Amino acid sequence: MSRSTDDRNEDNMILKARLAAAKATDPVEKFRLLCLARGTSGISGIGKLKLIDAAFKKLDKTGDGVVTVDDLKNVYSVRSNPKFQSGEQTEGEILTKFLKTFEENGTRDGKVTFDEFMDYYAGVSSSIDHDAHFDLMMRNAWKL
Repeated sequence: MSRSTDDRNEDNMILKARLAAAKATDPVEKFRLLCLARGTSGISGIGKLKLIDAAFKKLDKTGDGVVTVDDLKNVYSVRSNPKFQSGEQTEGEILTKFLKTFEENGTRDGKVTFDEFMDYYAGVSSSIDHDAHFDLMMRNAWKL
């Protein structure tokens, strides 16, 4: 039986995450990669999918299915970021770096698709044992 594209993509994501986790020195990044290495099996409940969808839609101000720096400017403030305050980074640089967080296993083009956003939260979700904790984390993080 032939494997689906989604299965192959997930296997690819898991492999890349495992390899990157072995080399990661930052503890938070290593944890994120280890979560991704567990695959999307962590997202099982429809409630989780709805929360991820709601968070993505909140970011995607234009409704075109892609989150860009321009979308983020309306919902994510960099004013309290120390690197912005010191003049070390511009608003655009900080927002671009923020978007790259969600593109680890996708195309790093400064545009986050729903699939990339879902892949990111699949890793996060797999590290959270209870749906209620995931729900609380998403609602607090995205003010849903």
